[in-house]
Amino acid sequence: MTYYPSGSIPRSLSPPPLNVQPNRLLPTDHNLKGVGRVTATAVRTPEARPRKTDKSSKDTKVSDRSDVPEQIPGRKDSENANRTTSTMSLLEFRKNRPALFWVKGEKKEIKAEETIKFPSNHGFPLIWRDTVTKRGESKAIVQAAACKNKDGVEEYLAVKVVSFDTSDARDKADEEVKTLKNICHNHIIAFVGSYTLDDTLGILLFPLAKYNLWTYMKTICKHNRTQQGEDITPHKYVARLKGYFACLCHALLYLHEREKPIKHRDIKPENILIDAFGTVILTDFDISKEYRSREAAVTSGKTMCTVKYAPKETLSGRNRDLDSDIFSLGCVFLEMATVMLGESFTNLYDHISGQTPNGGQTPDIYVVYCEKSTEVNSWIEILKVRMKKGTKGAAASASGFKALDENSLKMILNMMSEKPKERPRLREVIKEFEQLGEK
Repeated sequence: MTYYPSGSIPRSLSPPPLNVQPNRLLPTDHNLKGVGRVTATAVRTPEARPRKTDKSSKDTKVSDRSDVPEQIPGRKDSENANRTTSTMSLLEFRKNRPALFWVKGEKKEIKAEETIKFPSNHGFPLIWRDTVTKRGESKAIVQAAACKNKDGVEEYLAVKVVSFDTSDARDKADEEVKTLKNICHNHIIAFVGSYTLDDTLGILLFPLAKYNLWTYMKTICKHNRTQQGEDITPHKYVARLKGYFACLCHALLYLHEREKPIKHRDIKPENILIDAFGTVILTDFDISKEYRSREAAVTSGKTMCTVKYAPKETLSGRNRDLDSDIFSLGCVFLEMATVMLGESFTNLYDHISGQTPNGGQTPDIYVVYCEKSTEVNSWIEILKVRMKKGTKGAAASASGFKALDENSLKMILNMMSEKPKERPRLREVIKEFEQLGEK
């Protein structure tokens, strides 16, 4: 489930409605040919619709770089501008693990190891501040809420409220809580506690952030569309993206190299937060899976996924292992490189999908990266040309043009290989992208 709301796909571009879950698909029932069109109403697609932003916190990067922005970019509307965020970084939260308290009832300390059961007449156990997502936008409602620290000062959390429509829904929610309890990393969302109220489960998460990676990149895209000619002036925030490549790799490596590895299974920009301190954070573990060993992580058959970022072995139901996450991360990196090198998502999606723009924009509902390896290859070549042109810009040396090189683009292409065994190991990817800060 994603923490971020979406608008609606323009009617002129939407295929007929399908009886599928709003944000997921069991793709192995479908022929791969045309699956992008099949999943148009099943996949959350940011370019086609404006998104609100989310929750999360701050933190220090594993790679020891701190390209902290003076102000995190995002939509300029008043809703985002006024949204409350957590007051401390994720690193600080994990290091000190401050005592936080429920604000209603007995006002007990919130403890990660226990799920509190509130009576039906209790009401929401924290101070409500905002609704981050509503029903219909995701399978859960995500609320921005305040609790209190030991001094009575408010701290802000994201509260994911899951309804138990079925026993299966309850089992999945419990599995997500179990997974989150076992994770501790400076670039992964932190589990704070949980509660039940009637037929709902509330999952408390830290930090509460304003933006996700998609919102961040869309801001840069708007700037890129104003640039013409060869003398390109990159957006001032582009340089900060370069540190996120290695940070996200470290987070995924942590999940994969645990004694009981975790397959995330839904890596995409909407599931990556950027907090008020400029830290990038991987989130949304509702369809993630923990396995008893790396060998046990080899699975097959139907699975929920976001089709746009899923590898072909997932869509076809073939055997797949932890490398499926590497493909999805490669897709995210391709989009990051696209905006860093002065291009827009509109141009990327036009190129990948081959669709004729309607109203000047091709929505990403028509983009399924694993089906378009030829187009991805040719887009990489376009980015290489962009890179060479971009170095002529006065601001390029301080931005993405200087940070990325052909080796970086080749690594992204290898991550998106159709053949899982040809995808690089995460440590290889980290070695390449940790050098970006030095270029």
